[in-house]
Amino acid sequence: MHGKGTGMSSYYEDHQLKKVQAAELLILREFDRICGELGIEYFAEAGTELGAVRHGGFIPWDDDVDVAMDRAGYERFLREAPALLPPELSLQTPYNDPNCPYYFSKLRLNGTVFMEYCNRNVDMHQGIYIDIYPFDEIPDDEALNLRQYKAFQRWTRIFTLRQSPDVSREPRNPREKARAALRRVLHGAARILPAKFIVGKMDHISKKYNGTGQSRMTTLTSPVHGWDYVRLDAYRPLLKMPFEDMEISVLRDYDANLTSLYGDYMQPPPPEKRKGHRPYRLDFGDEDG
Repeated sequence: MHGKGTGMSSYYEDHQLKKVQAAELLILREFDRICGELGIEYFAEAGTELGAVRHGGFIPWDDDVDVAMDRAGYERFLREAPALLPPELSLQTPYNDPNCPYYFSKLRLNGTVFMEYCNRNVDMHQGIYIDIYPFDEIPDDEALNLRQYKAFQRWTRIFTLRQSPDVSREPRNPREKARAALRRVLHGAARILPAKFIVGKMDHISKKYNGTGQSRMTTLTSPVHGWDYVRLDAYRPLLKMPFEDMEISVLRDYDANLTSLYGDYMQPPPPEKRKGHRPYRLDFGDEDG
């Protein structure tokens, strides 16, 4: 991207990716500080966990930070963190932003833009961010597990359809353009349902098995069933691990978790599979981009 606020649809220039990572690290540092002040445990999630273990920081081509908490810690964070946020950060949740298209939360850097194509017509804060996920207990019974996951995903599809009128990437052929047009029609129909009603349904499904003596927890926001399970008897005590110029919390059983997610996780993927989010619009809020 050349200059301030320029649209982008392909790859980062190297200096841009470094600036995105630097901004996310600033947000992550404040997030870690606030969790420490509140006594809330969190753990690095997915690619952020992998980055800490394999690279001691960001995966070099990654433009994303994911962290997670159990439901009790997550709800405390949403209640109490806003009072401790510095002025340059904002906490965005489906509870405080009626246009937010995500069930999870984002901690965003004010004065910046990291806009994905599907959200280009959504009126909301779209600054550079880190993702914060709630983890809930899931049933050990696999039939109930699958039923819970499918129910949550049905409401997720309705929610994202209601909140965002656009498909995830710019249509490139007549078939994709037709799907994009249909999406806008369905978006209008889905607006009949209040966002709070849908989020309430998702909350009910997610929290259903909390405190019922199950052995695992996960985030039901994962698009792949069974992809990211954490055993309740194996993830504490959390470990501290270097991440760039700070330390972050990771699961005690990070090896088992990363193996389940990525297989031979210490082996980087081939260059053609090293991808980030590649935003539609990126703005660092400065003059040199």
